[in-house]
Amino acid sequence: MQTLRRALGDDGAGACGRCDLCDGRAGDALDARDAVDAAGAFLARRVAPIDGFRAPRMAAGVSVLDGELRPPLHVRFLRERGDAARPELPPELLEMVLARARELAVKHRFGGVVAVPSRTWAQRTHAVTEIARAVGCLPFPDVLTFSPAPLHPQGALRNNDQRRENVRDCIYAAGELGSSVTGPARKDVLLVDDFVGSRATLREAVRILRRDAGVRGEIVPLTITRVRWRLGAPGMV
Repeated sequence: MQTLRRALGDDGAGACGRCDLCDGRAGDALDARDAVDAAGAFLARRVAPIDGFRAPRMAAGVSVLDGELRPPLHVRFLRERGDAARPELPPELLEMVLARARELAVKHRFGGVVAVPSRTWAQRTHAVTEIARAVGCLPFPDVLTFSPAPLHPQGALRNNDQRRENVRDCIYAAGELGSSVTGPARKDVLLVDDFVGSRATLREAVRILRRDAGVRGEIVPLTITRVRWRLGAPGMV
């Protein structure tokens, strides 16, 4: 039990006193440290699914990291995402992001990679450019922009209704996506964001891409990590 709890992020878990490891009956072949390392590596690289919408229509996608498990890369990403002195994703994280993007590209014909607007994500342009190169299409880091900007950061709000209202009519399509996406080819769009919580910002971005940017194919979300907002209070769990 201690091994499992520590693998799930409970660093203060003590010995349970009941299992084979604690009472000395475990076989020599079982190495608890190897088990912890293997479990931690698996959990750190496990993707979190992002459910789609029927209206506005958005396909299911993935978050590369699952913040509920607080893997080290998630903690590092949130700490560095707003640092203008760090304009690129860490190589290990970038490798994971590109791997997930290529997996999605097997199922979809992407004509462009679009970034959800952000006032704070310093690695946004780098991420979109590298993802577009990996899946063989054009990057569009600035097609969507905030106009006007939301009144509050999403993390400062207390519930998902407030988050939906906070971004409603705040995203503007400021450029063209090209004929491969908006024309008869109807290629899909990979929509990239730094993190997903309530999906409110993703929903508004999809609505504007459908209504104003002329996207006719699938819109597939890909985020760096997933967060869980506190219930009735600002901030992340």
